[in-house]
Amino acid sequence: MLSERGARLLVLDGFKFRRQCDIGIKTRWWCSTHYNRGCRAVVYTIGPEAIHWKNMHNHPPARLEQSARGAPIITIGGYRFSQHKRIGEKTRWFCGSHHSKRCKAVIYTIEDEIVKCNNTHNHPPTRRDSFFTSYEVMRRREVPTPPSQ
Repeated sequence: MLSERGARLLVLDGFKFRRQCDIGIKTRWWCSTHYNRGCRAVVYTIGPEAIHWKNMHNHPPARLEQSARGAPIITIGGYRFSQHKRIGEKTRWFCGSHHSKRCKAVIYTIEDEIVKCNNTHNHPPTRRDSFFTSYEVMRRREVPTPPSQ
């Protein structure tokens, strides 16, 4: 995978890794949050195969998704963040409960990479999966089925 600037990225279990250095035929990859959050996770590869992985992350994986209306959303540990402001490659994301519950949790990204994260919320995580399951059941009830012939 390539970043927007063309740097090679490795993605394992939802975590992004940057190429740190080549050691002979091996390549060492550090978690993309190594410098700004001190994450100690590391992966060693030979070609396309991961041969060793120290899974010592100090943060949950982030998932970039789309809302039902197509807006980008980041999900971390059951909390959803929506894009608030974008200037060039920098983006600020607010917690989905920012307005309704005045939650102060915020994420800052540069090129889809989290560079700063205040993941302190004043509410429990949303139960997204159960919400969408019940929503889909309600939608199926509303949509009339065509008569079979």
